[in-house]
Amino acid sequence: MSTLEIRLEAFVKTCVGIDPAHDLLHVKRVVESAKAFAAEEEEPARQDVLIAASWLHDVIRREKDGGIRAPSSVHSASLAAEFLREEQLFDDADIERVYHAIAAHSYTAGIPPETIEAKILHDADRIDALGAIGIARCMIVGGRFGAALYHEGEPIPEARDIDDRKFIIDHFYNRLFRLEDTFLTKAGTREAGHRTRYMRAYIEELEREMPEARLS
Repeated sequence: MSTLEIRLEAFVKTCVGIDPAHDLLHVKRVVESAKAFAAEEEEPARQDVLIAASWLHDVIRREKDGGIRAPSSVHSASLAAEFLREEQLFDDADIERVYHAIAAHSYTAGIPPETIEAKILHDADRIDALGAIGIARCMIVGGRFGAALYHEGEPIPEARDIDDRKFIIDHFYNRLFRLEDTFLTKAGTREAGHRTRYMRAYIEELEREMPEARLS
């Protein structure tokens, strides 16, 4: 690990909470995904900017009442910029690149990623919501906010309205299955397809194990 990453990890450890869906392991997965995705992009990314943004992307998290997370990427971007400036790790122009990459990575923030580093971080964070890891994180978050696994009368939302505040499985249909079409990098898009197929297979198995479910 580089000296830069050692310093970044030390700072992140002072910021992350106990939420296992957004802990240090999540941050490390995002960092590694960002490196892997960058390696396949035709446009070269600034590795130091990308690594800093990846390590610092979740240093502040905010919640809404009812368990729906408010956008926190801008708050994280501000704290990241403050840290990088105080530690004199980057000049102002590069701090702005880190700031933008972090601010634009969030699904809920609605900020278009404009730089290659922002596009890569966008995908590296988003890929952690898919596949086996994504299923585990979805269950953790839903359980933390008191959501049931599924609707007893109609486990797979077909005729009824989707409500992922009340039912964890509904989040697959409200958001997770739709993420595949939002990736911006070549490697991220490919990996998203693989992980989404895995998640659809999981839902098929879940249906098989629930005799009361109407198969979709």
